[in-house]
Amino acid sequence: MASILNVPREPYHLNFARKQLQSPIQRNYNPCQALKTALIKEIVKKSLLELAIALSFTGLACLFVATPLGMATLLLSTIASLAITTLLRLARAYCIFRVFQLKHSTSRKAVEKKTQFTSWVGFINALIPTTFRQLVDANTREVIVHEGGHALAAKILIKNPLVNVSITPFNGGQTTYYVRSLTMIGQYIGRANSELLIVAAGPALAVLAATTGYSASLALSKSHPELSRYLKTATLSTISQHFLYALSALWTTTSIQKHDFVNLMAAGLSPIVAAISIVALPILIRVGFYIYHRNKGSQKEKTNEKEKIALNNNVRFQGPLYNSLTLEAPPI
Repeated sequence: MASILNVPREPYHLNFARKQLQSPIQRNYNPCQALKTALIKEIVKKSLLELAIALSFTGLACLFVATPLGMATLLLSTIASLAITTLLRLARAYCIFRVFQLKHSTSRKAVEKKTQFTSWVGFINALIPTTFRQLVDANTREVIVHEGGHALAAKILIKNPLVNVSITPFNGGQTTYYVRSLTMIGQYIGRANSELLIVAAGPALAVLAATTGYSASLALSKSHPELSRYLKTATLSTISQHFLYALSALWTTTSIQKHDFVNLMAAGLSPIVAAISIVALPILIRVGFYIYHRNKGSQKEKTNEKEKIALNNNVRFQGPLYNSLTLEAPPI
């Protein structure tokens, strides 16, 4: 008599295809097409954002441009910047897509191509904010901040100075004002010091704003890398330009009225000292961030070490308890 336990068990086979378990979206998913869509969306989003920022900078600068030709020049430079950066973003997207296609290739030629495309991505990442800075930022925001320092100081130290700021595209700006009676603050520091402070306020405000932007770029380097690159490019360019602007007072033939550091040199401030001070600010900021991150990393390591020690002290192995049994054998 056969036992039911001896009946052989056959595996149960599924009668439907495995693909039926997948949704239609999963069956039609194409990683390459998804990457293309994501890259195109990113290009459109970043280009529109850059266009909005560029138009705001250009529109504000046009308020201080006297001639229609200057306004047209600013507008054309904005359009050129947007066109160039869009082409650069397309080139970067192509490089990223090619790296994705070669991701699983292990041949020597494929590895060389991946390295080459990756290098191009890094180069284009640096070139995009540089283009925006040279064609838009340098002729708008940077000049407005510099000349705004002169204008603000004049309004603080002089009563009704009738300040006039004018911007010439690709040639900087100029601030004019009437020397009239001084305000209470101007009277306190004196007329000579007031005029000297008005001259120094332009470079000072520009360098301080650039230093603040550089600090923000370091703080945002991990969370917002592209914004960090824009800020770092713009701020370091501003600092470099003012560094050379200060040193140019040693050899320039520009009149004292049209060169801030020539005016300051006539008052006793050495252009070399001014240039060193301008460069020292971002260096100190960079050193400060380095020390901060280093201390933060050390503190984190110490905290992790303390947690490990506490965990080892709290977790103890307790073995099973056995009843001891003593056997007393009679002597032989």
